[in-house]
Order: sequence, then structure tokens, then C-alpha cells
Amino acid sequence: MVNQERLHMQINAKNDQERKECIKKIRGCLVGGAIGDALGYPIEFAGEEEIFHTYGKQGLREYILDAKTHKALISDDTQMTLFTANGLLYGNTRGDLRGIMGRPRSYVAKAYQDWLRTQEESYEEGKAHSREGKNACISWLADVPELYELRAPGNTCLSALKKQKNESNFIEDYISEPQNNSKGCGGIMRIAPFALAYPNHAQIDELDKEGAEIAAITHGHSLGYMPAAVVTHILSRIISSKDSMELKEIVLEAKKTVSGIFRGDEHLQELVDIIDLAVNLSENSSSDLDNIHQIGEGWVAEETLGIALYCSLRYQKDFSGGVIAAVNHKGDSDSTGAVTGNILGALLGYEAIEEKWKSSLELLDVIIELADDLCVGYPSEVNEGAEKENWLQKYLYGHRVVGPNQRLDALASEKIALQPGISCVQIQKISITDLCTDAIVNAANEQLLEGGGVCGAIFKQAGSKDLSKACQIIGFCKTGSAVITPGFNLSCKYIIHAVGPRWIDGEHGEPSQLYDAYKAALELAKQNGCHSIGFPLISSGIYNYPKDGAWRKALRACNHFLKNNPDYEMDIVFAILDDKLIALGERIKAEIEVEEKGDYIAERRVDIPELTEELDQATESFCRECILLISALTEDKELNAWCRQLSIYSKTEEHVELEKILKQDFFQRAYDDGIVIKNYREVIDQNNLNLKMVACPTKEWVATLSKQQIIAVIAYHFRTDHFVDDYLWNKSIPEGYMGILMQGYLDKCNKGNH
Repeated sequence: MVNQERLHMQINAKNDQERKECIKKIRGCLVGGAIGDALGYPIEFAGEEEIFHTYGKQGLREYILDAKTHKALISDDTQMTLFTANGLLYGNTRGDLRGIMGRPRSYVAKAYQDWLRTQEESYEEGKAHSREGKNACISWLADVPELYELRAPGNTCLSALKKQKNESNFIEDYISEPQNNSKGCGGIMRIAPFALAYPNHAQIDELDKEGAEIAAITHGHSLGYMPAAVVTHILSRIISSKDSMELKEIVLEAKKTVSGIFRGDEHLQELVDIIDLAVNLSENSSSDLDNIHQIGEGWVAEETLGIALYCSLRYQKDFSGGVIAAVNHKGDSDSTGAVTGNILGALLGYEAIEEKWKSSLELLDVIIELADDLCVGYPSEVNEGAEKENWLQKYLYGHRVVGPNQRLDALASEKIALQPGISCVQIQKISITDLCTDAIVNAANEQLLEGGGVCGAIFKQAGSKDLSKACQIIGFCKTGSAVITPGFNLSCKYIIHAVGPRWIDGEHGEPSQLYDAYKAALELAKQNGCHSIGFPLISSGIYNYPKDGAWRKALRACNHFLKNNPDYEMDIVFAILDDKLIALGERIKAEIEVEEKGDYIAERRVDIPELTEELDQATESFCRECILLISALTEDKELNAWCRQLSIYSKTEEHVELEKILKQDFFQRAYDDGIVIKNYREVIDQNNLNLKMVACPTKEWVATLSKQQIIAVIAYHFRTDHFVDDYLWNKSIPEGYMGILMQGYLDKCNKGNH
């Protein structure tokens, strides 16, 4: 489903008003769910006699505040909901940065392991957990101490997650590989963020199915995960609907769609019956308690769904009335309250929720932050107000971002200066605004306006008003050029504004424009007496310049400046926060240092030798003998999943012989036979091959290449570090790219096309 199209569906608002409405719905959904949870949590295990004796004939109608914090405490329901959101945003961010990602369930499952740690470890232990490696903590929520509280976590969730923690095999399909036979409500009560993350998904049935998969991470009975698909459908329609569909219409549509998805399931009729019952009961004149008794107590997912649908339909214009009705019974009050709050909060919006429910809610700031992140998504051209650096801290490095004043105070004594000595080029993990250089470079736009990402961070730290005024005086800077302003509140003397190109296809002058932008910035720094300068990786963000190409142009421009100015000392640092981007830069930097031994000049063309008969024969033999193996690894579901987890550094316990063949007869042979050519990059660059197609080749595109070009692309997939973590073939073989390249080469051989 979702791994074959771009998962992160940003809110495509036509105007500010539509965007604001969407934020209201998403905030309302998450906050509303937390309110229902916090209201019902204190009476979750209370009988009705106790509830109505203690709180009166109308039951509990106000929060029971914690004596210590004076807040309405959330339960495990909201805890897991927040970790669901964190996992989805982590996965979406990786997808936006890499252009490919796994299914949402895989990232949510990782986030649930982080939640499990909060139930087993102290805050100090959890916060210190590594953010790197195969079992890394991916959630910035691990930095929130209030989440390290045991709030009646469900035994089914705990046992399923503990089991997965102790198993090494990768689970691709939780429905096909049920973790247990539980139909408890632990899957439905946490599913809301998934619908909010992809509100405009084109295939609603695929979205609903993935919602069921996420619930099935811990609940393997079909009545444990099918109700989550229904809630996913309802919330998605509420958030994205541009027409005036009534809630009842949405509910009935959800029933029909989910019935089609799970047609033939032996328990489907039970789900259909309880949905119909909830709809019918919502329209009668009986009391809420009598109607809820007919549905159940909410301990199992289909009953939680039924009670939530009943209360939402009955009180669809009254948030307070709906959540109060949803918790005042002898069943799973916090879960029925949470799902009701999700639906009514999305339907009515954040502002329709009474202030009394919001002001005393535990972790309201965290809930709103995640809601807004789900709405805004990873910073891009349509969202220039978001700060990319803060986003990456949360959803790439897994750390909470503190308030701006706290952050500045904390970093005040940690400003990083360059290593002293002769001129050099360095890559450091640091925010560019924290560098102690004479100048820093802003990745600017031609109008020199305050933007997002690095640009927004520089304006904010320098002082937006002063810097904007200075830029207005200059007025304009064309692509490939640079201008200079004072550093204002930053520690640097100057800010140099360099305008890089927007990537189109590499055939509209982008490479030379990017090179010129770096050259102009360095010359301007020299003219103003600067001896140290900090750069971002210009154009590699929202301007979409391929990152490996961006590094090559940046590093070559810097090297050429230093070689052309041997008597002028200049220390150059690239300030990068992404570990993978740093690793890519260091690798390319080392390659360029080898290439530039001697008098290498800008844009020098390397002579590419003709394809030799020996290499042609070796490549043809390699492809013919290995194509069946690669096809099997691509097409066989079980082998495909195994291949995605294959590490270059360790061995698996299954398919031992196959692993040996793959690593020795395929991987090592490609190098030994010279098929992984050393000059693959020059072939790609000088033939102007589309870098996106190089990374994700199609049959049609490969058919247009020469044999030499296909060999270069094969070498790219062997040599380029674009796989996930330390996995060897997470992308090229399982996604079918290596098979396409090999078959394309054989087709050329069969046609005699050299």
C-alpha cells in the first residue's frame, strides 16, 4: 500500500482559512481523545453503583484532579496514542529525506518499543537510551518525564511488545502473523494519529487496512483490529471531507468499506451488527446507560467502537455531553471516552471544546505539539514557516526540542569554534547559528525573504526585523550569486546570502549555478576580510538538489577556492545535523581528495574508457547466472522480508546457505570481476543521467541506456551508501531495482546492442 507512493500526504490547503480549519480538527481529535481518556481513567474499574453513588445521578461530569500535580492524568491510552504519532512522524521524515520508506506499521512498532521502555525503565535510563543502531530509541517522547508513569497499561499490549522485543525476525504483516488472539480495545484506542497523518490518501481502503495492521501489532483477533480500520476511515473522512457529509453517512460508508476489505472474515458480521446497533440506538429516546448496556462494556474493541459511535452520533454537536456519556458506565471508561473524544474532537474542532477540559489536562502542550506536527508535516516549500532544524532534532535524532530561550542559554557556553591551523574544509554536526566563524552563509531565495529551514533559523537568531530590513535595502540576488549583511545578534560578523538553484532535472544549468553560489560566497567572504566561514548544504533541502551531487559541487567549489588562494587563510565548515548526510559528505570528500591529487580544475572532464570486451563478457555472465536469484529475492514475500534485514556485518540464523551465496557469489563476485567500476560516477555525471532514475530505475528508462551506462548504475547501487542503517540490500534488491538493471543488460546482449 503506502510504501509504493509518497506516504507523507501534506495538507493541501488552498488558503489560510482551510489550513486553520484542518489544524482545528487535528488538534480537536488528539486533545479530545486525551480529555475522554483523562475523564474516564479514575473510574475505569469502578462499578455503576459506586460511580452514581459517589458522583450523583448524572455520574462523573468533571475531572478528578491529581493531588500532586493538580492535573487530570492521562492513561496508557493517550500515552500509546502519542507514541503512535511519534512513530508515524519519524517514518514520514525518513521518507521525505530518502525518497523511500517502509510501511507506517514498521515505524509505529518501533515507537511502541520506546513506550514499553517507559513502562519498564526510569526516566534517566530511558532518556539515556541510544538513538543509534538497530534497537535505537526513535521517539523524542522518551525525553518527556511524565510519560514514565504506569497508568494501568494493558497486559495484552505489554506481553505482545515484550515478545517482539525478544524476537529477531522482522514482521511484515501483523494480520497474517497474529501476535495473539486478543480482541481487547488496546488497538482501537491509540489509532487516531494514523488517520490524521494521511488525511488525503487516495485509496481510503488501503488506509483503513493499514490502520488495522497497526492495531494488529498487539491485538491479533480480527475483532481486535477491524474496529481500528473503522475509526481510521471515520477520522480520515472528517478531517479531509470538503463536502457536507453527515457523521451517520461517514459511519455507514466506513462499515461498507471495511466489510469489503475483510470480506469472508468469520467475525465480520459481529462488527457490522454492533455498528448498526449503535446507529439505531443513537436515534431512540432511551437513556444513555440503557443504550450502552445493550452494546456492552467496552473491554473488547468492537464494544469500544460501538459505545464511541453511539455517543458521537447522539451528541454530535455537544463534545462535553458525548464524553460524559461515554465514561459513565461499568466498563472500560477511559478507552470509550478516548475514542469518543477523538471522533467528536475532530468533528467539532479544538475551539468547540470547553476551556475547563483543556486547561487542566496533563501534557496538553505535548499533545498540541504532536497534533500540529501531524498537520504541518516535514518542512517543505508549502510550509516555509516551520523550523527544519527543530524538526530533525525530534523526528530524525529522537530528542525533544526545548524552548528557544532555554536552548540559547544551554548552548551559550558550547559554541563550537573551528580547529586552528592552516586552511581546511570540515564537516561538523552543529547548527549553523551556533558556529563561531567570521561569516555564516544563508541558503537564500532571490527575493532575500525570510524562509523556512536554515534560512528561517538564521533570521530568527540574528533578529528577524533587523535582518529583513537589511535584505530589503539590497532587494534582490540572482541564482548563483551572493550578497552580504551584518550578523546582527549572531556571533558571526557577517551573514552571506547565497542563492542556490531549484533542482529541475540537471539540464537547466543547476550544477554550474550551485558551484557559482559557493564561489560567490567565498569571494565575498575574502573581500570582507573573513578567515572562517560556515555553510549549510545549499539547495539540498526544499530546492531538492540531489544530496550526493550537492556535496560534490560544494566540496569542489571550496577546494578550488583554497587552491586558487594559497596565500589567504580560510577555514571552511559545513554545519550539518543529519548523521547520514554527514557520512555521505565525508565519503564524497575523501573521494574528491583522491580525484584532486594534481591540478584538478573546475568541471574538468575525465576521459571515460570504452567498454572492453572482457568487462562486457564478465557482466553478461554475472547477470545471467545471478538473475534468477535476484528475481526470487524480489518476488518471494518471505525472502524479500528476509533480504531487507540482511546485514553486511552479521549473519542471520535462517537461509544460511542463501546468505553465503548472496554475499560471496553475488556481492563479492561483482567486485572481484570488476563489474563495480571505479569511475561509475563520471559515467553518470558526463552522460547527464537523471539522478532520481539512477536511484530508482524503471524498465523503460534502463532500455534507453547503453551497456556502459547500465554498468555504471549497477556500480552506483553497490557503492553508494543509500541503504537503511547497516542493511545491505534494504532497497536495491527487494524493490526490484537490481533485477531491472540486470535484465536490462541481458536485453542489450540479446539484441547485440553494444
